Amino acid sequence: MRDLNGNITVFDVRDQSRNITVFHAPNASFTGSISINDGEDVTGYLYGGSESNKVRGFVRDRNGDITVFDAPNASYTAALGINAGGDVTGSFGDESQSNKQRGFVRDRNGNITAFDAPNASSTAGSSINSGGDITGVLLDASQSNKERGFVRDRNGNITVFDAPNASYTNPPSINAGGDVTGYFYDVSQNNKLRGFVRSAKVSSASE
Repeated sequence: MRDLNGNITVFDVRDQSRNITVFHAPNASFTGSISINDGEDVTGYLYGGSESNKVRGFVRDRNGDITVFDAPNASYTAALGINAGGDVTGSFGDESQSNKQRGFVRDRNGNITAFDAPNASSTAGSSINSGGDITGVLLDASQSNKERGFVRDRNGNITVFDAPNASYTNPPSINAGGDVTGYFYDVSQNNKLRGFVRSAKVSSASE
């Protein structure tokens, strides 16, 4: 963690009193927590459990109760982002589509919607804000599987974008206003890895 003064503290999972709580999904051989919301609900993925050879998603609520879930027809499910209301996004392998990687959103009631970015051979949701807007990455089959960013709004409309001069764009985070941040390889600077912020005011359907 880096505070406003630039001081860096290394830590494991902990509460405001700096107490660390270790947890494990039931019967899992591997548990990876990836994202936490302001209400202390955690999402991530596990390996094992009731299906010993499968990666599955989970949500752990603030009371420590863990719900394990799979996306429809999933060979694996990776839950990567959770918002304040408990909605989750991530990716899964769809066995009904030759194990194609697709994005998903799981609402707080457990309903799961799969989605694909335009022209995508692979889609993964990374982060979801309080309004249900999602950012993530895709491999664009129309551009030799170039890795590009996308924003999926709360109505399901998807905007694909690249950072300037980017050979690769990855936007792992979106805020409540829809602003996105991430990193990219800048071909104008010998593929130097650089950060970016994309304003929510951009409104074109594709960039």
